[in-house]
Amino acid sequence: MLPVKQGPSPLAYIVESGGSIRIVDAGNGATIATGIASPRSIVSVDENAGVRIGNELIVKGPMASGRVYQIYLDQQSENVMTHELIRPSR
Repeated sequence: MLPVKQGPSPLAYIVESGGSIRIVDAGNGATIATGIASPRSIVSVDENAGVRIGNELIVKGPMASGRVYQIYLDQQSENVMTHELIRPSR
């Protein structure tokens, strides 16, 4: 599984449909935080402020500086695309 977002702090991601979130230190593969994000919530990783999922502080800062973090989203449902053709009435 690939991360939905990766990079140095500060890092932020808007969760569109909600789901289980996992924050990983890319350097050593250690899981820093996990939690559940509601739709349209913001996941943020900041060296000074810590890790937030929505309004909840998951890991209090300060965190180690110079690290690269990865945000993973484990969605419970699969994406489905539908297509419908509607013809005008006469």
